[in-house]
Amino acid sequence: MQTLKLGASGADVVKLQKRLLELGLNPGPADGKFGPKTEASLKQFQTNQKFLANGIAGKETLAALFPGEPLGSSLLSYRAIELILEFEVGGGRKNLAGRSIGNYDRHRLRSRLQHSRSFQPRLAEIRRY
Repeated sequence: MQTLKLGASGADVVKLQKRLLELGLNPGPADGKFGPKTEASLKQFQTNQKFLANGIAGKETLAALFPGEPLGSSLLSYRAIELILEFEVGGGRKNLAGRSIGNYDRHRLRSRLQHSRSFQPRLAEIRRY
């Protein structure tokens, strides 16, 4: 997971917001937008941990929020998903004319797999490494 601060957005922000909610802090809705409420909740967490309360989720703060999870694991997970998709649905291969083999929308399929209950155990296993 990358360093997160006010103005950041995306899946890592959603993960941060959900974790802050689990800890009883109120970052607002888990919408993937690092706004003032998320910043205030993060500062409260940092104060509770006796860290510098700067509202920036850097390495130290992220390690405390997600103990045992290697930093950068979400990037590894997305790359692993890409490799699984290429293997399972034939993405990334081209025919002699240079056209893609297989008829799938990589981004839509990746999103569907990430939210699929059958895919979650596989994704959880990937994230351990």
